[in-house]
Amino acid sequence: MPLMFWVRKTHLYVGVFIAPAILFFAATGMLQVLSLHQSSPGYTAPVLLQRLGALHKDQVFGAPRKADADADAKADREAGEPRAKPGAPPRKPRPIGLVRWILKGFAELVGAGLIANALLGLYMAYKLNRNLWLTGGLFAAGVVIPVILVAALPN
Repeated sequence: MPLMFWVRKTHLYVGVFIAPAILFFAATGMLQVLSLHQSSPGYTAPVLLQRLGALHKDQVFGAPRKADADADAKADREAGEPRAKPGAPPRKPRPIGLVRWILKGFAELVGAGLIANALLGLYMAYKLNRNLWLTGGLFAAGVVIPVILVAALPN
């Protein structure tokens, strides 16, 4: 069997198996870039988005723990956010600069590109591959195995 044939087949089957994870992490990463998984003044994040964010970031499918929220707040302070005095009213978030908006936009574009690329790869795998049972089985395994592992996580 020629090397390039083996490389293409391996790429196809590995790609089909990990495509569900690529789709999940790209989509939840896009939500996190926009901070849609975190509640803030004037916005309450839906529980599902909070849980998906926790699964993406901490590999737990539950509401973020208080310790995690405190760690996030500490990381924000270390990134240049001033520390509020105890008992002081919550500060309004500082507006982010143009460069950060451009970077966020680029991250969103990368996430959308990953999703489009994974979907196109799946389409090509099903259209150009003769072994549809193996392709379908690998895709199903790529969906079912993580779901079983998430279900087995302690809450």
